[in-house]
Amino acid sequence: MEKDQLIIKILKYFESVHGSSNVNGIPKFSQPKELIDEAINTCIEKNYIKRAGSHTIDFQDLDLTEAGLSFLNNALVMADKNDLIDKYSSHFGNKEQEFLQFAHEHEIANAAMMVKEFQAIQHDLYSHIYEITEPNVTLTETELELASIIYLKNKYDWINSKGISALNRWLVWMCWHEGIIK
Repeated sequence: MEKDQLIIKILKYFESVHGSSNVNGIPKFSQPKELIDEAINTCIEKNYIKRAGSHTIDFQDLDLTEAGLSFLNNALVMADKNDLIDKYSSHFGNKEQEFLQFAHEHEIANAAMMVKEFQAIQHDLYSHIYEITEPNVTLTETELELASIIYLKNKYDWINSKGISALNRWLVWMCWHEGIIK
């Protein structure tokens, strides 16, 4: 599990007990203690959680801060954004109508704006790949996906592997269509 995902898991735990002073019990995480301690230290450094007492790192002495709650809410929205781009982005074009129907059925606001945002991200990604392959460079599918992963992770801090995979489905098709893939 990535450290960021562990931090989100820890903050979800604290959110469930937010408002109480001192947390009773220790949550059960399947990760090694060193990883949990490192994630907790990161949360404390970023002021996502704070010590409620003077003990060493101990779940009973930590509380979620407003900054931690805000980070958690934003992280959950971004996770949803990756799920949504996964529903939209597809081989042989996009599933715009299916996405809009899904958004309507699940009462997702601003679905049309999301479509425009997803299209802009796809265009941005394709433009980047086009720039690095001009005038006569072709890439293997693996090289294309690697270039995409690096670019997306550097440009969009919210994107995760699900969002990257969704965008790459579309990108591979587009690059095949345009003759960029070997």
